[in-house]
Amino acid sequence: MLYNLIEFVDNGKLLGHVIVHCSGGNGRTGCFIAIYNLVQCLRLLKEINQQQQQNIKPFFSVFNICRKLREQRSGTISTSIQYKFVYEFTASYSQKLFF
Repeated sequence: MLYNLIEFVDNGKLLGHVIVHCSGGNGRTGCFIAIYNLVQCLRLLKEINQQQQQNIKPFFSVFNICRKLREQRSGTISTSIQYKFVYEFTASYSQKLFF
């Protein structure tokens, strides 16, 4: 389901800006924005690897991406369940993308 939402946002960007917001604007919104940023990092890395015929390993920090979001909006991704969800989805997506 989240894979479909990411594709939906990608398609929507062609029409203009995309706004993401849940009822509180912190938990679910923050998780989606963090995941979307991580997906873009992974996609870019895969594209670079294909163009340069290299096998550069992904190196980024899920924690730092979440921390940056919290600096911009207090309370974003504030529970351990939310962090775990972002980590697990990122791992799952990278497995799907690279293997």
